[in-house]
Amino acid sequence: MKRNWGIYALLLLMPVLVMGQDPHLSQFYTAGTFYNPAAQGRFEGQLRLSGSYRQQWASVASPFTTSFAQADFNLGQIGMGLSLINDGAGSASLNHLNVLAGVSYEIDLQPHHHLALGVQAGFIQKSFNPDKLSFDSQYDPDLGFDPGIPSGEIFPNTRLTVGDVHAGMLYRYKAPSPRRLMKAEMGFSLAHLNEPQLSFFGEQGQLPIRWAVHGRWMFLGNERMLIGPALLYMQQGTAREINLGALLDYEFDQEVFLHAGMHYRLGDALIPYLGMTINQLRFGFSYDITSSALATYNQMQGGYELSLTYVLGKAPAPKTNYAARKQLVVDTDGDGIKDHKDKCPGVAGLKKFFGCPDTDGDGIADSQDLCPTVPGLPEKNGCPVLDRDGDGIMDRNDICPDLPGLPAFKGCPDTDGDGLPDNLDACPNAPGLRERNGCPSSDIDADGDGIPDKIDQCPTVPGLAQFQGCPDTDGDGISDLKDSCPDLPGLPANFGCPVQQADADKDGIPDAADACPMVAGLPALQGCPDTDGDGVSDFKDRCPMIAGPAENEGCPNQNMDADGDGVLNSVDKCPYVPGLPAFMGCPDTDKDGISDLEDECPLIHGPIANKGCPLSGQVHALPKAAKQPPLPEFGPILFDTDQAVIKAAYFPILNELAAYMLEHPGLKLQITGHTDDEGNEAYNMMLGQNRAKAVTYYLTVRGIDPDRISYSSLGEIMPVTDNNTE
Repeated sequence: MKRNWGIYALLLLMPVLVMGQDPHLSQFYTAGTFYNPAAQGRFEGQLRLSGSYRQQWASVASPFTTSFAQADFNLGQIGMGLSLINDGAGSASLNHLNVLAGVSYEIDLQPHHHLALGVQAGFIQKSFNPDKLSFDSQYDPDLGFDPGIPSGEIFPNTRLTVGDVHAGMLYRYKAPSPRRLMKAEMGFSLAHLNEPQLSFFGEQGQLPIRWAVHGRWMFLGNERMLIGPALLYMQQGTAREINLGALLDYEFDQEVFLHAGMHYRLGDALIPYLGMTINQLRFGFSYDITSSALATYNQMQGGYELSLTYVLGKAPAPKTNYAARKQLVVDTDGDGIKDHKDKCPGVAGLKKFFGCPDTDGDGIADSQDLCPTVPGLPEKNGCPVLDRDGDGIMDRNDICPDLPGLPAFKGCPDTDGDGLPDNLDACPNAPGLRERNGCPSSDIDADGDGIPDKIDQCPTVPGLAQFQGCPDTDGDGISDLKDSCPDLPGLPANFGCPVQQADADKDGIPDAADACPMVAGLPALQGCPDTDGDGVSDFKDRCPMIAGPAENEGCPNQNMDADGDGVLNSVDKCPYVPGLPAFMGCPDTDKDGISDLEDECPLIHGPIANKGCPLSGQVHALPKAAKQPPLPEFGPILFDTDQAVIKAAYFPILNELAAYMLEHPGLKLQITGHTDDEGNEAYNMMLGQNRAKAVTYYLTVRGIDPDRISYSSLGEIMPVTDNNTE
């Protein structure tokens, strides 16, 4: 049977002989001038020499090969170049040679942004060898195929040469200093603008215009790595190519880079890449892993590609600022805002405040908030107004600073108008009798829970009969009245609180439910102490050191003598510290004849003329303590506003003091607590007491016998410094 060898040969050759299609390179990012004439001369240096070699379809007898070479010059705004690409295909030695020379011109759009225009002109030469084709006339019925038999075919033209013109534009950006986006390139080009005729048979055979869009961006991954996504889109006639991927550039130093990446040519191949740059030389290797149906025919043997680039006249690279780069990618506080944009890089914050927090949630960043832990107003720099409830009574003197009230009741309201302020009224929403603490007669059920007020232990709050009219909010079987954690189910043995809760002051009331977590107190007073035993917690007692009725906020009649020193409160300048009548009720600790209130050295004897301090060179000695070793100066322990919690910064000082006392067992210590003059005098006296207790407790847990330490409070009477500190 006769085989149509000639027909098969011509069918295979027809597509490339008649229409034609440009060769392509997988490493398009290293062969810029092949795809865009505007890339000529757009590099750092004076002369660039580049080359690529590609082989594919290795499983066939004559693999397809593509070679590319270029030389281009950087002459400032002008670039010039010469490029050559040669493509060989099939056993007939079909060859495509394209030689182009060109020029480009770049303008500065603005600093670091450039636009280049370029053109190339040259020729295309196509050829094939008909002697390597096989025809049916060379088939002998007896001997089979014999290439020595003349084919009888005549080809009038086996080589043709035509002109060729390309044009393109290229936008470039390079950051002047470390940025997230370090470099960018985007371009558009048109090849074969003259649509040259490439037919060997004299028929119409135009080479279609090939247009291309390409781009590459280099982002900072970390201080030594750049991430470079890239794309190439080309279309020529009905043929289309889309190539997407990214490269990673790792910088060992300014002159040595490792390149690795992956690209995907849609519907065709997956293309891994590995390369390296050493000084002026860059080389790379890629391999096309066929992903289309053609993988069956090429036996999974795709195509490899080698590239080489050498740059002459390149200026030495400036020293890379790795520290500046690192700031662009590091987020120390983990708030999603990089350190270079974070105004508070060490503290997690909010994006709208450039990484700074807003602890009190008042819409003012802590960095601009003078009262960062208390909600305030912008016009007050984040601090609250002095009269928050706007009732005309300053907060300092307002017992109910968040509720508009009456001057007669020191700023507290009287909602039911029964003549008792709400803070002293057990039934603030129902007019009642003073002898019933503001509640109506016993037949009335003020809270409507079905339990008459006369037997209702919580007459103003609806409750349950089993708890004598009090509620059990958390449903743990413990009345809210006796439940230290009314909103959390707990155990009776833990005062209604869950187990395993912190109890800093060891008073059996968990910190979560303890209104005074640093000072041991009573469950009935939510963990706060009642030093004078008058039923009013020290926290609310204006006179915590002496008993007084609740209606008088825990203070006795003003004609009383709170500290028992024989000087009535009305004339006692130190009403809560025992003193001497000669000093208007204030003490004279060092017995130098000067009141502690006016004595600049209240613990050291000194003459009146020297404001109670000893003269220079005078021997200092404490009365009744001459045998004690002298105590070194350990400095004051300062506290945050309205706090009695020791800050960690003072732990070393207290540790040193404890060690000193352990070395001198005969030494005794007097600790005095002070405050500023913000708030009422009684509250500050308690705050000073709590601060002195906190220091005492710290020393005792470090082995100091409590009998060696005594403490007291001077409150706001004698501040150790101004109100800028605590």
